Amino acid sequence: MNTSHSRLVKRHSGVRALIVFILAVCCSGFSALAQEVTATITGIVTDPTGRIVANADIKAQDLDRGTIWPTRTNGSGFYTITRLPVGRYEVRVISPGFRTAMESPIELQLNQVASVNIKLVLGAANETVQVTSEAPLLQTDTTDVGTVIDARTNVSLPLASRNYLQLTLLTPGAVTVQPTGFQSGQNAGQVARPEINGNRFDANSYLLDGMDNNDAGSNYVAYSPQPDAIQEFRVLTQNAPADFGNYMGGVISASIKEGTNSFHGSAFEFFRNDVLNANQWMNKLIPGSIIPRQKLRWNEFGGTIGGPILKDKLFFFADYQGERFDFPRTTSTITVFTAKERTGDVSELVAAGKTIVDPQTGLPFADNVIPQPRLSQTALAIVNSQYYPTPINGLLQANAHNTTAVKTDSDQGDGRIDYAASVKDHFMGRFSYSDLTNPTVNSFALDYNPYNLVSTWNFVTGYTRTISPNLLNDARLGVNYVRVGQNQTTSNFSGDATSLFKIPGLTTSFLPAMSFSGGYVSNFGTKESVTDNYDTSVQYSDVVNWVRGKHSMRFGFQGWRIRTNGLFNGSNGQAGSFGFNTTYSGSPETDFLLGLPTNVGVGNLGAEWGQRNNVFAGFVQDDWKVTDRLTFNLGFRYETHTPFVEANDKEVNWDPQTGTFELPGQNGNSRALYNSYNGYGNYQPRVGVAYQLMPKTTVRASYGLSSFMEGTGLGLRLPGNPPQPIAASANYSALGYPTTTLDQGFTPIAVPAGCTIAGLESAAPNCYKGAIIYSWDKHVQPAHSNQWSLFVQHELSPSAIVQVGYVGQSTTHLTNAELLTQLVWDSPGVVSPSPFFAQNRPVINQLAYIFGTFAAAHQNYNALQTQMQGRLNHGLSYLLSYTWSRCMTNSQGFWGEGGQSQAPSAWWQNTYNPSGENGACYYNVKGVFTGYVIYDLPFGRGRQFGTNMNRAADAVVGGWKVNVIPTFRGGFPLTLSSNSDHSGTNSFQNRPDCIASPHVLHKQTIGNGFYGYRWFDPASYQEPKDGYFGNCSVSSVYGPGEQNIDASIAKTFSITDHQNIEFRTEFINAFNHVILDAPNNGGIDIANPDGGTIGQIKTSEGARNIQFALKYNF
Repeated sequence: MNTSHSRLVKRHSGVRALIVFILAVCCSGFSALAQEVTATITGIVTDPTGRIVANADIKAQDLDRGTIWPTRTNGSGFYTITRLPVGRYEVRVISPGFRTAMESPIELQLNQVASVNIKLVLGAANETVQVTSEAPLLQTDTTDVGTVIDARTNVSLPLASRNYLQLTLLTPGAVTVQPTGFQSGQNAGQVARPEINGNRFDANSYLLDGMDNNDAGSNYVAYSPQPDAIQEFRVLTQNAPADFGNYMGGVISASIKEGTNSFHGSAFEFFRNDVLNANQWMNKLIPGSIIPRQKLRWNEFGGTIGGPILKDKLFFFADYQGERFDFPRTTSTITVFTAKERTGDVSELVAAGKTIVDPQTGLPFADNVIPQPRLSQTALAIVNSQYYPTPINGLLQANAHNTTAVKTDSDQGDGRIDYAASVKDHFMGRFSYSDLTNPTVNSFALDYNPYNLVSTWNFVTGYTRTISPNLLNDARLGVNYVRVGQNQTTSNFSGDATSLFKIPGLTTSFLPAMSFSGGYVSNFGTKESVTDNYDTSVQYSDVVNWVRGKHSMRFGFQGWRIRTNGLFNGSNGQAGSFGFNTTYSGSPETDFLLGLPTNVGVGNLGAEWGQRNNVFAGFVQDDWKVTDRLTFNLGFRYETHTPFVEANDKEVNWDPQTGTFELPGQNGNSRALYNSYNGYGNYQPRVGVAYQLMPKTTVRASYGLSSFMEGTGLGLRLPGNPPQPIAASANYSALGYPTTTLDQGFTPIAVPAGCTIAGLESAAPNCYKGAIIYSWDKHVQPAHSNQWSLFVQHELSPSAIVQVGYVGQSTTHLTNAELLTQLVWDSPGVVSPSPFFAQNRPVINQLAYIFGTFAAAHQNYNALQTQMQGRLNHGLSYLLSYTWSRCMTNSQGFWGEGGQSQAPSAWWQNTYNPSGENGACYYNVKGVFTGYVIYDLPFGRGRQFGTNMNRAADAVVGGWKVNVIPTFRGGFPLTLSSNSDHSGTNSFQNRPDCIASPHVLHKQTIGNGFYGYRWFDPASYQEPKDGYFGNCSVSSVYGPGEQNIDASIAKTFSITDHQNIEFRTEFINAFNHVILDAPNNGGIDIANPDGGTIGQIKTSEGARNIQFALKYNF
């Protein structure tokens, strides 16, 4: 096991000690709580004439647990019962001179405010008037925007990997550019995230039982409970109450099930095998060379159990799920150097339309063969080694196979206790855990094998105290620990790259990553980029609920202590990388054979560091029911984020204004090295008005301000600066010829060892030469998101509503990355040094790059959102949503995703012209239709048809259920990239020239002996002239959309009244629609009559998968 892998798998005893300490504190009676994770019943009690009834006793009883929540109407006849756990309730009203009124069952959803107005009838209190009712769907008292997914929906719908977050996509405004992320089985960490209402995927806030459930370093979801363990969850997408903070996108709040007065549970097995599945489109591109469908052995198993420990008092719930996902030996097509190319003969490339020249003369090579003395000995050693595949056919593309074996193993579970000590005192506690490993093995020996792990612990405890009928205190304490580790090593590889391939300057035994842009050959090698970040957040809060008159108020304080620990080798990794494109010879393959890289980089050896920060918030929320038709939601939140401080001061900041390094806590600097923010964005009003225009129609409008501090990951943090081990890089794209070669390896760019603080201050070369430096602007701050909405909601029937609305967001101070070493474009062919370093020119001349982090980006989002929802009625429930939207930004964010959108660049083409970066967000979709339908067929015992049929007949025709999830949407925008830095400014994002309106060809066959689709016409683009930036805008062309239907059919066999077995067949991509990935967006090749590879689509998302499931429920 190598050193980096040893680091990856070690445990951190400090976190365990912290967990033990917090458990001890909780058990000793400490209390503190969190954001809304319960429901509310509110209403007005009147007599037969409509006059208010004051001081009426009201009791809400949980029908499953027997727990009673009492209150009393005030002088206005108004009552509110808050902090009710999700579930079924009975409401009783007792007042002298009137009969007892009872409404039941009232089923409450997460964060719901259910309006239950009660009219009393004259008579004796021992007489009861019972009304069978349901909590109304019509939203009359709140103005937030969101969608609730209840337990029945969560366990019924076909989910590719039982990841409940896939159902967030049913919400208007939610999309994902990588739907396969929900099919991988990795349900936490860096996959499976929605983009909501035009926000970056890291701008969501994930809550579990009201407490933090985020990876603090990168803001990924930390823990994903299995669907059978979730009572329900809600996606708040706009204008959340003041209880919620540190978000811009959605607030995804889930609650774990509780035990009841009866034992209940389930056991299940979900199974997939490749023999049941269809083959992917991309595997059938080449006639006569069809790749078999991906092998698959997929098992998910587990169970749940809950029940009473003491009836009406003490309850428990527990669950477990295991995943064993095995993709054994799956074959894919790759492109390798042909036999001729391995000798320096590039005539096949020329025959395919490539114009290839000798970089030294600008003329073609004689007979299109590179002279032997000019060939790179390292390149020849690689492509002619036993570890590099030989071609399997005579094609220039798709001429080799790589076989990949992937495994995902995970175990997870939850345990929860609820205790009703008295009518006034309620306690709860829950602990959740998950462990996931995900190794990959490739047959291509020079490719890399990623090994990933995600480990999570999540703990919460809470105490709710009813102080008086109108005063309640709610408190919780939560701890969230998440570890995400990635490690990459080569496979089937004996010896080390230095001796085998003669690459000087390697610090590991791995072959560096070799990447090729604008050509045909597939990338290989590994950066060996180790990432290991383990974060702990401790959250505490206390919320007081007070009902006075027509006001239902909440006052609260919340705080987070966040510990972010990281190990990151840099984007180029320990093994490093060499990049090749068309800059010198016109072909990356030829540049590689000549040993002429466009860029070279190597990361650091991996120094661990730890940063700390706090978040504090106080809020007040007043839901003021002015009349029975008019409600104001008035909230105000103050939230502040302290800056990141390295625990042992192992960080420094580069100040571009002075050209020097700043040290923590010295010379007037803070330990964080950037300023605390205490501006207007910390003061966050939340205002809404709900008006019941007619008995079945409401109008709701709202405005709110929220702030969000992005984690920015680990790649640009200040602990990566010297004197810590640092990364080095060189870019030659603006030069006519590189200053170092592949045969020289990393030696010319290696950062000398021995940098010290004194060396920093004296500008010693061993601190700066070839180094990558990180700089944080002193005014980095949380982003500010202004949000507003207007909705009209109408009740079609007691079980169905429809709503139409407009939502808008305008966000400023988004975190963005800037290349501070970029040269200034003065005029064509004339550049000048960066103005950021006017104070220290000698130092900038030694550096490779300086990456700056700022809060200077913005985005805005406008959308029409419609939704139609039908609650269970005659066996049918449904949710149908449509969104038309437009999202614009001048920064695509730190992390872009692939899949159905090419990963965008975080960098601006011209650092000094951010207005030139305005364009559609890379996840912008103009139109999305989605939803679900769940239908219990009306046949069998107790149903509409065959209600009295015998059990034998019922076993055949009864108990059938059909579930469908349709998804239809447009394509995602693409930003095209150029091969070279024609501007001469060392830009990190080079775009081509648009010489005609984008001509989308859709599914035109590529031709010229190649296979796949040409999505757009390369003739609309060309490389810019030397001395100019490309004029193509960001997001200038849109890729393919998606048409997909997931479906399932289930049959339930009754054993007794309380036991059944369910057999289910699920169809992922039921009709086997071809879901195309994004076209290649880079490598303009004007010399190639066929346009090269730009615009080509050769890959697709998953074909139809069939999944069987067997569940036992009791």
